[in-house]
Amino acid sequence: EKYYLLYSCIWPCLFVGWAMSGWYLKVGDLGNNMVCLVIGIPFVLVPFLYAPRDAQKAFYDYYWVKLNVWTAIFAFAASYVYSDYFFDILGMVYDFPHLQWNLKAILIGTTQQKVPLMMYTCCWFYFLTYHIVGNLIIRVLTTPFSFIKAPLFSFVNQ
Repeated sequence: EKYYLLYSCIWPCLFVGWAMSGWYLKVGDLGNNMVCLVIGIPFVLVPFLYAPRDAQKAFYDYYWVKLNVWTAIFAFAASYVYSDYFFDILGMVYDFPHLQWNLKAILIGTTQQKVPLMMYTCCWFYFLTYHIVGNLIIRVLTTPFSFIKAPLFSFVNQ
């Protein structure tokens, strides 16, 4: 969790640096997708290489594995389905006319905007940040009330 918080301070700087450099306009779909993967991969690679191992535990039982898999699944679903709600209701616009690799939920929303494929990867790593920060907020809010064993917060101290 501490590493994820630390890297959550670094990846936005990398992403903004990439955007501000203007290189995203020159490298096309493959280059932009590779940059997003490179920015996000430390969320998987560092825990894989440095997290303590338990011989009795299966790989998929580690919290960091579950967190990454479920966040990636949610990020894909949210990007595919809910982006149209952001487009229609909040007026969000993705301005990447130079990118051709896009996905669009056909039956949802009225806009013709498409979500660039690179945004699916970005969604995964910023949702990881949201999740970690959300866990900390829940822990801070519930720790002073730890004497209350509310079922809603029973997972926090595990």
